[in-house]
Amino acid sequence: YGFYALWVINEGTTDRLDHSNDFRAELCGMGKFKKKRYQYFLNPSVDQNVVMCVEHCPAMTGENICLYEKDGNTPTPFCYVTLQTTYMGKYCVPVEPISRMIVNDYLSSFEKLFKRVASDLILAQDTMLIGCAISAALSFALLILLRQPFLVQFLVWFSIFASIGVFGFLAWSCTVEYKKTIQIACLNGVDAKGCGGVKASLYWYGALIISLCGFLYVLTIARLFKRIKLAIGIIQASSKSFVVLSQIKLVPIILGLLTTALGGIMVMVVFNAASVGEIKKIPAKAVFGGFVKTIFINPFARSIAVGNVLLFFWWVLCFLSFGDLAIAY
Repeated sequence: YGFYALWVINEGTTDRLDHSNDFRAELCGMGKFKKKRYQYFLNPSVDQNVVMCVEHCPAMTGENICLYEKDGNTPTPFCYVTLQTTYMGKYCVPVEPISRMIVNDYLSSFEKLFKRVASDLILAQDTMLIGCAISAALSFALLILLRQPFLVQFLVWFSIFASIGVFGFLAWSCTVEYKKTIQIACLNGVDAKGCGGVKASLYWYGALIISLCGFLYVLTIARLFKRIKLAIGIIQASSKSFVVLSQIKLVPIILGLLTTALGGIMVMVVFNAASVGEIKKIPAKAVFGGFVKTIFINPFARSIAVGNVLLFFWWVLCFLSFGDLAIAY
C-alpha cells in the first residue's frame, strides 16, 4: 500500500480532474490558459477530440474561431465556424440539437463521469471537512447528552425524524439535478426520446429509489414503534454507564484521530490515483496535422483507487471493533 501510495502521488496530477484540456492535452484554466477556463468543441459532429480552451463560450453561430499556437494566443490559419453554446460546468455545450446530443453523450461516458465526480469531490473538500468536524462534534455531544436519561427519548426521535428529512432532501436534490440536466440537454426543456441521456436517467432513478427507501423506512418505524419505545427505556436505564466508564471518554478521541488521519491519506491517494495517466497522440479529423493529443487515464491506478476506498472502510470497521472491545472492558 505504501509503495502504491508513493507511486500515485508522484505520478498523479489532480489538476487533470477539475480542469478540461485542449487539443494539445494542455489544461484549461492553468498556466498560460488561466483566463481560458472552458473547453469548446470545435466540430463535435465530426470529432469530439478536437477541442480548445476559450475564455467565454461562443454565444452566436457563424463567427470565426481559430486554433492557437503553442503560446496559447497566436491564432493559426486553421479556423472553424462557431456554434452557439451554453455553459455546463467548464464545458461549452452546443445549442444545435444534434451537436448537443453528441456532446452530451460524450460527456456522459464513464471516463468523463468519473472525472466529473472526482472533480466535484475535490471542489467540495472544504465542505466535507466541515461536515466531518460537525459530525465528530455531534458524536461527542451525543455521549454527553446520553448521560441525562430525560434527554434519551428526545435524541432517539430526533435522530429518526432527521433521517427521514435526509431521505427527503436527497430525493429533492436528485429531482432538481434531473430538471437541470433536462433543461440543458433537451430542446425547450422537455424530456423527449431520452434526450437527457444517462445522466438524466441516473438522477431520475436515484430520486425514485431514495424516495422508495424513505417510504420503507417510515413504514418500518411505524411497524416497530412499540419496540422503539422499549429500546428507549433500556437506553435510559443504562445511561448511567456513560458516567461510570471512564475509558469511553478517551477511546473515541483516539479512534477519531486515527480515522481522520487514515481518511486524509485515503483521499489523497484516491484523487491522485484517479489522475494517473499519460498523454498520447491520436488520429483526428478536420485538424491540421491529422492528430491531436489527449490524456489517457491509467485504468489500473483507477481500479486500485476503488480498492483503497474499500480498504479504508475495512480499517474503520477494525477501529470500531477495537472501540467496542475497549469500552466493554
